[in-house]
Amino acid sequence: MNDKHDIPLTLFEKGGNSVWHHPLMAYLEEAEILQRYLTEKFPRVQDLFLECYPQWINESKLNSVTGLEKFKHKAISIGCTQALDWFHLYAAQHGRTIKLFKGEYPYNRDIGIFEYSSQMIEHEANIHKNDAVILSYPFSGTGTKHDDYDEIMERCNELDVPVLLDCAWLGSAKNQHIDVTHKCIYGVAFSLTKSLSCGNWRTGMFFTNDDRCNMVLCTEWEHQVHLNTWIGYNLMQKFSTDTLQNVYGKYQQKICKDFDLIPTDTVHICHSYDQKWKDYHRDFSSYYRINIRKPLAHYRKKGL
Repeated sequence: MNDKHDIPLTLFEKGGNSVWHHPLMAYLEEAEILQRYLTEKFPRVQDLFLECYPQWINESKLNSVTGLEKFKHKAISIGCTQALDWFHLYAAQHGRTIKLFKGEYPYNRDIGIFEYSSQMIEHEANIHKNDAVILSYPFSGTGTKHDDYDEIMERCNELDVPVLLDCAWLGSAKNQHIDVTHKCIYGVAFSLTKSLSCGNWRTGMFFTNDDRCNMVLCTEWEHQVHLNTWIGYNLMQKFSTDTLQNVYGKYQQKICKDFDLIPTDTVHICHSYDQKWKDYHRDFSSYYRINIRKPLAHYRKKGL
């Protein structure tokens, strides 16, 4: 399995981090983005960021999001994580239990800081009236739309169960056409962390109608991290939301061919049913989810 291009198996990972795209960092240096933030006396581009981000999302040639206009608040967030943290608090405040589908981003399962518990489920029939649902899109377990997305939305609409959509991987994906018009959707979270290698300057955007949402209040007070917003805004001016797919999509296909893996719609995620990948097992299925972000960078560097 490891005789292709001398790639060690240690480069294959279990987590969800996307490929680190060095031209993004090179641009920050060449355009003196960080230096300008200091010399221009810490400019605040919050309003420009909030105007630009939805346009940037919808300029994608590979994905689309419909229905964002239904939300009256556009708020800056510290990646998607701040939105997730808020939703856990929101659920606790309203006596709701968070329901997560098996294979979901494990952070939501692991931060059990309240007396209520987050419960892992396999089927939308396990969603009940006093629940709240967090669902990633693309889904963390599969790298594409959850197989039961439409049924989940129908169930939550029927029971008035609030749903938070976590779209952290959208900038690493293709073929994602997300309909957020369902009345049950409480909010939608986006992040530049995966799209534009902003893990060191986490910034994102949250859409909601909740006046008391912490991100809405912090945005109204201009109390988010302005350096992060500045960096993200400048990167969006230079790089499209399809950057990672356009650069690394062909390498994903080559890696999958070389290592007998199955590509997903998320560029750094692949699958296998082969037992030799058994250490990459997720908590919900018979296949294994493999992160190829480091092999992607290796193939690109070597021109393979």
